[in-house]
Amino acid sequence: MLCCWINSLKVWAWYSCFTCLPILLVMLLFRLKRRFVDRPRESKSIGILHPYCNAGGGGERVLWATVQVIQKAFPGFEVIVYTGDVHVSPEDMMSKVSTCFQMNLLKTPRFVYLHQRKWVEASRYPFLTLIGQSLGSIIVGMEALIKFTPDYFIDTMGYSFTYSLFKIFAGSKIACYTHYPTISTDMLSMVSSSTSSFNNRPFIARSPLLTRIKLLYYRLFAMMYGFSGRFSDLIMVNSSWTRSHIQSVWNLSQEKVHLLFPPCDTSAFQALSLTSKEARGTMIISIAQFRPEKNHEMQLIAFRRFIDLTTTCTQDSVGSKLVLVGSCRNQEDEARVYQLKRLAKDLGLENQVRSLFI
Repeated sequence: MLCCWINSLKVWAWYSCFTCLPILLVMLLFRLKRRFVDRPRESKSIGILHPYCNAGGGGERVLWATVQVIQKAFPGFEVIVYTGDVHVSPEDMMSKVSTCFQMNLLKTPRFVYLHQRKWVEASRYPFLTLIGQSLGSIIVGMEALIKFTPDYFIDTMGYSFTYSLFKIFAGSKIACYTHYPTISTDMLSMVSSSTSSFNNRPFIARSPLLTRIKLLYYRLFAMMYGFSGRFSDLIMVNSSWTRSHIQSVWNLSQEKVHLLFPPCDTSAFQALSLTSKEARGTMIISIAQFRPEKNHEMQLIAFRRFIDLTTTCTQDSVGSKLVLVGSCRNQEDEARVYQLKRLAKDLGLENQVRSLFI
């Protein structure tokens, strides 16, 4: 019996060596790279992971506002932006920042181009999308880490699975700003209650067995998501709603999650007249990127309902317009806009709904 235990311990020891040594070697290589390759100068660096930095949405405004503040507050720091927009030059990016957000940076940040962004595309994972994109973000994060190892790492995209990479392998300080949790208690409750939504397909909602399987999958993923998120040294969120979900899923106290509202420049709106009105009807403007969680389909259905309910009361609704303002990150978003146009036509709203791209 004692011999069996000794042999088991030997096997365990050899297994540990073969699994841990490669990890330790990788950590050592990154440490050496950081010290002798990336750090030939005294200046500190801040790397910001944002594979879709040229998209032009609210998340991108947060990115460029962050860069702007860092350049003003810490002029000696080098700012690096990890981007997957490999075909967009730094000059074109800065031009879009100026025209889209009316922001002018003190200087152009250094762009590190990532060629593995495809691994975080939702279209690559028709099933198990959450875990697929999260594991894909590790590939993107590893590419970013290999190309440049920063002293400080900031994530504004919600790729929490990359935090451990920069923390363990590079020794970077981590900060994150979460707009929307990858998984929330609302998503868990929708699956648990068999409610169809953008994250719960109707055939799953109708099946008790598939519902149980997906609920288990979501709970396991939530544990992994919380474990990864806790590697962050500074945790910021954009709303009280997001804060409550991050606190719950990441198992954190309220003091550790800081509420920081997104930067919104209202000067252009203040210059507009509030008294002018079109001759007929009302214009409703919806500003959001064309992504599934924005639920533009529901907006169209609600607008159709609004027209039906108010037409008998007033003629203003006849000339009402719904303008969907937003940006597209990729072909998947462009296909979503095409489907919205088809839905608007099916609802008889093709003359009252417009899409405006930014």
